[in-house]
Amino acid sequence: MFFVRQIIRVLALIHSEAATSQLAAGLVLGMFMGFTPMMSLFWVKYVVLALILRVNLGMVFFSLGVFKSLSFGLDPLFDRLGLRLLTGDLHGFWAKLYDLPLVPFTRFNNSIVMGSVACSIVLMIPVFLMTTYLIKHYRILVVSRVRGTTFFKTWQASNFYKLCEKYHAFG
Repeated sequence: MFFVRQIIRVLALIHSEAATSQLAAGLVLGMFMGFTPMMSLFWVKYVVLALILRVNLGMVFFSLGVFKSLSFGLDPLFDRLGLRLLTGDLHGFWAKLYDLPLVPFTRFNNSIVMGSVACSIVLMIPVFLMTTYLIKHYRILVVSRVRGTTFFKTWQASNFYKLCEKYHAFG
């Protein structure tokens, strides 16, 4: 039941007047938060970014749940990717970076953290562009067609719909 309620909330976000870029940025930030393990300084940075930037927090929390669920299955991939990045040619760079203040608290030397951050950085732009494209086309194709049906117009003219609108406006 909880998952169905969350999907309804996301559909309400998509149907709202929120900018597609804010929704897509919220999804991307939620992806970063979902893929990265919570006990690192990266996570604190993501929370601060979510509060400072103009992203849709509802989309952040929804995508956080979705991508956190996916991350459990992707942890072996993150581990292999992070291990390859940490033990490759950049070993000296990572050693010098670890000696800097506060940097060890990011836990970048953990292969899963490194792999998840690297994977999120690689997926950031494609996920943003794909989400923006899908939301725009969903709003154009699906919402406009549904609003043009006689069923929807009848539904909007009903007293029950007007009562729901008053309740929604009341809070």
